[in-house]
Amino acid sequence: MHAELMFTELQHLAAERSPEKRLGLLRKITDLFFAGIDTHTESETSLFNEVIDHIVDQISHDARIDVATNLATLPGFPLPVVRKLAHDGDIEVARPVIRGAIGLTDLDLIDIGRKASDQHLDAIAGRTLLSEAVTDVLIDRGSPDVVRAVSANHGAAFSEWGMDTLVGKARDDGSLQRILVERSDLTQTAVDKLSSIVSEALAVKLAERGYQVSGQIPEKIVKTAREAFERAVQDRDRGAQAAERVIAQFVAGRVTLENALLEIIKSQQMLAVATLLSHHTGLDRNVLMKILSGGTRQTVMVLLRALDLQWQTVAAFMAFRATRQRTPSPPDVNAQRDFESMDATAAKRTLHFLQIRARGGTEAVDDANPAVA
Repeated sequence: MHAELMFTELQHLAAERSPEKRLGLLRKITDLFFAGIDTHTESETSLFNEVIDHIVDQISHDARIDVATNLATLPGFPLPVVRKLAHDGDIEVARPVIRGAIGLTDLDLIDIGRKASDQHLDAIAGRTLLSEAVTDVLIDRGSPDVVRAVSANHGAAFSEWGMDTLVGKARDDGSLQRILVERSDLTQTAVDKLSSIVSEALAVKLAERGYQVSGQIPEKIVKTAREAFERAVQDRDRGAQAAERVIAQFVAGRVTLENALLEIIKSQQMLAVATLLSHHTGLDRNVLMKILSGGTRQTVMVLLRALDLQWQTVAAFMAFRATRQRTPSPPDVNAQRDFESMDATAAKRTLHFLQIRARGGTEAVDDANPAVA
């Protein structure tokens, strides 16, 4: 039934000339596609991908931004279209896809990074997880702003060359020095080089983060800094233990998802949030971590809407997420309205698609439908 409706709407979409109506039909067809995601044949999926790919080239600029922001970041949207939008020369179109589409691979990001503008590089730097191969490109081609952005990304991994190059760039960049000192993955070699160029205050911060700082500051100050680091580790461990107890209570059926999530947010443990939702949805914890930490605001809101959470809980999580990303922003007065007006049924269909992939295995689904992200 879903396939028949989708085919009919695809015909309407192909014949429609109004940009506004095309966008509306595009949304409707996407919803229908997700509704029957586990029943589509390969030919039906291929037809969907082909039509969407064709129509995206013909809609207005504003509509392309809308598709990039609200559809292309959803799991299951056609990967060829996702890649096309990510490569778009207009950064307003490309940015939300580069930042939030989980279907993009390292090879996709490297290809974009080697060819695209500095704004595109900045968008890549904002993804939650970045491999050494990707950060090498950003460090090599990016402006000082991009270099600072990727250095401030605590989900970014750096090669030995990359880290050495960052420390070299930091010699004449006080802002980059302050950013690097905050990282938890510095090698001792990098620490030794940094401690020789940073101020005493920043050297103390290195010691506070548990690094061995040689001879740059008095031993008494080093000792105090290390004690502060040990207290921070203990606080973190206590928070993790508290989160584990809440998850155990949820699994045992003694607390609701809503209450468990609120308690874990208080403990400031994003991985524990992903673990809790993994128990509830059956999705892989790493997949959830990737969505919760690095997905676009729209993608995260869709996931939370599918879980039937109250706005109070969603607002608490979004505030925690912003703080963790070190990008706190003023409250969005329209956020609650946007969340509560979101189609809960459509959101659950997106979650259903992820669950199908989890049951069948990502590789199995992708082999059957190679064009689906």
